[in-house]
Amino acid sequence: MVQSKRLVINPDKSESVLFSTAQKARISPLGLNNVDVAGCLVPLSDNVKILGVTLDRHLTFDAHVQSICKSAQYHTRALRHIRSSLTTDMARTVACALVNSRLDYANSLLYGTTELNITKLQRVQNALARVVTYTRRAEHIRPVLQHLHWLPIRYRIEYKVATLTFKIRSTRNPEYLLSSVTEYEPPRQLRSSSMHLLNKLPVRTVTAGRAFSQAAPAVWNGLPINIRTAETWNLFRSYLRTHLYNLAFNWSRDSFRSHDSAVKRRHMERHGWQSVVSTPIFNNNNNLIIMVPGNTSQIDYLFQQHLCLLIILITIIIKSVCLQRFNAVAFNGTFPDCPALD
Repeated sequence: MVQSKRLVINPDKSESVLFSTAQKARISPLGLNNVDVAGCLVPLSDNVKILGVTLDRHLTFDAHVQSICKSAQYHTRALRHIRSSLTTDMARTVACALVNSRLDYANSLLYGTTELNITKLQRVQNALARVVTYTRRAEHIRPVLQHLHWLPIRYRIEYKVATLTFKIRSTRNPEYLLSSVTEYEPPRQLRSSSMHLLNKLPVRTVTAGRAFSQAAPAVWNGLPINIRTAETWNLFRSYLRTHLYNLAFNWSRDSFRSHDSAVKRRHMERHGWQSVVSTPIFNNNNNLIIMVPGNTSQIDYLFQQHLCLLIILITIIIKSVCLQRFNAVAFNGTFPDCPALD
């Protein structure tokens, strides 16, 4: 075909790769150094880059993740240099355009990748969020991501797989992925027949379990029924974002309504709060939270109210006594002693 089109392969600019699992390559190595293509010897390499994605011979995507981290960190450092000249909205827009777009590009290929690769990409996103919001390294990053409405890397990958699956089921395109998404049809009438599930075939290897034919049913079947039965694209995307957002930032019952309150609470718990009197912090139920010594972090609401009223009453009494002592100077000409407020 190459010769019929009067094309000539340049072996100096061409690369080829032999895909296999690490175990298969270790057990039965082929010992190939090049491949004959139309009379030209194309050398084998460990990595090839196609459409901005680096594919290694074992499909671990370690080199691809390393390339993404290198490029994203470069733009993050550049943004840090000009951050003082930008507003928060402008910095957030620049961060999404330069860094988050790289994190989201072809990220569906990273489904099932190693935890190390996910951690590397998450560190890049965390560093970007700290630059945008002027957050210190000692502060927890989850409230920052929640404030920016940025999904963590793991949920962004699931979001991409779920959206691709919905488009394939609704538009029947692209055709080369249509065979990977098949409806689940039980052999007899079951309750799962109306659940809009996808069929997932068994596989033997970990590499095969990362294929789109395995990732799409795994992510799709794990979604709630109201998301799977969404009729329009905008409705599906809205439900999916809300669902993943709740999974990513599912705080406990004593969660606080703002990032500043959460940071203050962690700081007091870490360094050991030694005084009951503190700045009032309220949770989502408008219950007052008071930090006390020990492991207790939340006191009963009624006890909190009585405790605060008692502290305020004692403070008023001490101030009244001091005011009376000072007023007595006009009569006896002596400077009275005042009880210490601390």
